[in-house]
Amino acid sequence: LASVAMAVSAMRLAKQQVLIHDMKCIETLARVDVLCVDKTGTITVPEMEVDQFILAEDLTKRVYEKDGDTKVYVDVKCGEEQEQKHAQIKGMIGEFAADMDADNATMEALKTYFKPDTLTKIKKAEKVFAFSSKTKYSGIISEGKSYVIGAPEFVLREDYAEYKDRIEAYSEKGYRVLVYGRYEGILDGQQLTEKVLPIAFIMLTNAIREGAKETFSYFTERGVEIKVISGDNPKTVAEIAEKAGICGSDNYVDASTLTTDESIAQAVAKYQIFGRVTPDQKLKFVEALKAQGRTVAMTGDGVNDSPALKAADIGVAMGITGTDVAKDAADMILLDDSFTTIAYAIKEGRRVYRNIQKVIQFLLVGNIAEILTLFVATLFNWDAPLLAVHILWVNLATATLPALALGVDPASKNIMKHKPVKSGTLFEKDLVRRVITQGIFVAAMTTCAYWIGADMGGHVTGQTMAFCVLAFSQMLRAFNQRSNTEPIWVRAEGINPWLILSFVASAILMACILFIPA
Repeated sequence: LASVAMAVSAMRLAKQQVLIHDMKCIETLARVDVLCVDKTGTITVPEMEVDQFILAEDLTKRVYEKDGDTKVYVDVKCGEEQEQKHAQIKGMIGEFAADMDADNATMEALKTYFKPDTLTKIKKAEKVFAFSSKTKYSGIISEGKSYVIGAPEFVLREDYAEYKDRIEAYSEKGYRVLVYGRYEGILDGQQLTEKVLPIAFIMLTNAIREGAKETFSYFTERGVEIKVISGDNPKTVAEIAEKAGICGSDNYVDASTLTTDESIAQAVAKYQIFGRVTPDQKLKFVEALKAQGRTVAMTGDGVNDSPALKAADIGVAMGITGTDVAKDAADMILLDDSFTTIAYAIKEGRRVYRNIQKVIQFLLVGNIAEILTLFVATLFNWDAPLLAVHILWVNLATATLPALALGVDPASKNIMKHKPVKSGTLFEKDLVRRVITQGIFVAAMTTCAYWIGADMGGHVTGQTMAFCVLAFSQMLRAFNQRSNTEPIWVRAEGINPWLILSFVASAILMACILFIPA
């Protein structure tokens, strides 16, 4: 029955553009209490765009105006000479981007913004070094000179302090800042060791996904903690997270400062926003959260995300922008890349989990009632109030059909108002208590029916009455089983037609066996 419930749920999720790799993950969705997401492609749309670029010599000029207590750096107005220099540098960056493959959103944005004029002859680079998460830059060698583009703190290194305040002013506005500069050494694809002379700073941005703010608010209100894990500057990530309405967006940390497993374990418990995260750290974050007893869902789309997706309790890959490696490692795939679908998936997981509990309670109550009825009859040395064929009929005709219907019961209206269920709580204390008390009640009613029937018309009449009470109690209790707290008329978001059909089918079968002569 649990397999049937999860199979039906997998089909429901497929209609919402969610592909399930492993049906067991549907039940796990009910227990998710922390959701780790990336900035680009999850909070924001995957497409990036260049907003502006500023020459390094302009950025270093300390020209600013006060806006309250916040210093906002203002770009210096360029004269004709500066405009020519802007055009020259723009062309150089355009040639750099033209030599690169458009294999990521950042490079696509650079290619679009710095696209050279069709009449301009483009110089072909002698060597090209694609971006690497290890070296944190992409580079070319052109006419014997080396040029790089990357995050300022990794490219400029010891010279970063000179530009830090102005770069962070842009980061706090939500920009992702890259530096374009000339490397004084010869690029070899390894870590930079020589000085980089900055030429220009490029400001990139991408829009917040439609519906992201409502989705994150929805998760927070329902006990699911959001942690943003990104390779971008932590201040940029924090600003984007604030715009998306993520709780604790001002609580951020630079992951490059987390060098030990102990510091990572402390950070994942303390912070909500993580910037400058490496692929190896993503995996360690997931492992640290799981070690703290959390049930982790992780989103990702790149090859480097696959170890973390595999390690998470629920790995969620993007269907359109995701790589094949990420999709293979994930437990579920969002076919339309819509992050808001995760909210529906978690609700569906909770629905399946609660429905499995309903089925367990429904069947166990009937079994306990049968056992207790026969136990009482044996204790008082009565004739058997139920025969084996009676029990078999009740289990097949009046228990199986309603149980199947309960397995596909619609979610209750308040299902997402509860906190995520804890691991290992399928047989929670309240469920055990309800099974025992309801089992005793049904057994008492069945025993009383036998006693009254036997007193009125003999042993056979008593058996018939006990059989009828047990069977009809199963049929009627299926409706009561839909909720343990709410009345029938407010229990679900919709009616359960399968439960009504199961009741009608069971009633017809009971009528046949009671009124058709043998």
